[in-house]
Amino acid sequence: MSIGKRLKALVDSQNISVQKFAIMLGQSEASVYNYLSDKTVPKLDTASVILSSFPDVNPYWLLLGKGEMMVKEGEYANIGKEEESSIPSSLQKQYEDKILDLERIIESNERTIKNQEDMIEILKRG
Repeated sequence: MSIGKRLKALVDSQNISVQKFAIMLGQSEASVYNYLSDKTVPKLDTASVILSSFPDVNPYWLLLGKGEMMVKEGEYANIGKEEESSIPSSLQKQYEDKILDLERIIESNERTIKNQEDMIEILKRG
């Protein structure tokens, strides 16, 4: 789907007129009609205004045609990413095992520190 068709879909989904959309963008109606008919492509600053005006619009959808038109707030971090983890499962398991090992080492070191603090208190009372 072209960016013009995506913009048309956005305008339709928001139930706003082309005139109102043009006002929101700070553009002439003629410019917006040119975008909608794919005669011209909006510049990046125009896309930025669209995304600021419609915070639920998926930027990957708007700019690249990927994903759904709308996203929930806070989902931008996951937009356009594959569903699968980018870390192979074998590495993921190694990372998890290493984290468990480090947690055990930390617990052991904390016990050692506590024992040494107790010993220092005993020696101070001496």
